[in-house]
Amino acid sequence: MTFRTVSRLCLALPLLLLACLPLHGAALLYVSNFQTNTIERIDELGNRSLFASGLNQPRGLAFDTAGLLYAANAIDNQILTFAPDGTRSVFASDQLNGPRGLAFDDEGTLFVSNGTSNSVVSISPSGQTSVFASTNLSSPRALAFDDDGDLFVANSGNNTLLQLAPDGTASVITSTLFNRPYGVVFDTAGTLYVANFEGDNILRRNADGTFARFITTRLDGPYGMVFDETGALIVANLYTSIIQKFSPTGAYLGELSRAPGSGPTFIVQGPAVPEPAAATCLLITGALLAGSQRAERRRRVVLAG
Repeated sequence: MTFRTVSRLCLALPLLLLACLPLHGAALLYVSNFQTNTIERIDELGNRSLFASGLNQPRGLAFDTAGLLYAANAIDNQILTFAPDGTRSVFASDQLNGPRGLAFDDEGTLFVSNGTSNSVVSISPSGQTSVFASTNLSSPRALAFDDDGDLFVANSGNNTLLQLAPDGTASVITSTLFNRPYGVVFDTAGTLYVANFEGDNILRRNADGTFARFITTRLDGPYGMVFDETGALIVANLYTSIIQKFSPTGAYLGELSRAPGSGPTFIVQGPAVPEPAAATCLLITGALLAGSQRAERRRRVVLAG
């Protein structure tokens, strides 16, 4: 077996191993804490790490397709962007008045609920802001898009939801079970869930459009919600500063994390990070490639001499 053949095999082995390893890894959760004016990251084991500080009552969070985190800085009336390393910049400040919920549509346009001015604005990728809706809104909080592109708004002030079609056509959704709805989220099947901040429960919409209680215990001021990769529902409780986990059937799976006094509001799942094994394999491949190239150069020098 020639030196070149051995070298190629050394390079091929890590690549073959890499093909069998998951690259997606476990995604981190990001939570905005309005009492400590921070954004924290939470891993799958519940370990917390500081991502951003020095904010002014941060609320809504959303990731774009490039992996940038957008955050509503409520008191400063700004939307901030954060690179993966935490570097921040101001994305928008025009026509913002107490920004709360954030959500991206499929075109990359960011939608923001203004909790103070009772409006929803859209912000283009270039930062141009325009009013999308300004009626039938009352202290709007979380936003969520369904599979048809309709935007759902939690109206905490009048206990309704507002459904906005892409052209702005509005439909008011009511239920006697709504009690200061703060959070809205869809699961992968397209089912809508609502967090009742004062009712201390989570509602689920039935196929006929009615709502039923889904989770009724262990909650205290439920605010933001997100589904993780396993289909579990993660809930941020404002009053207890506890992040909880529930199964797809509503069974309690325990506390994911708690930080007394933090005041968690919105929570979002970030982009996946590489599995350690896959990352290690990539490093090995790079090291072997560099070593092989150096060895080949030395061999050529010897042969030339």
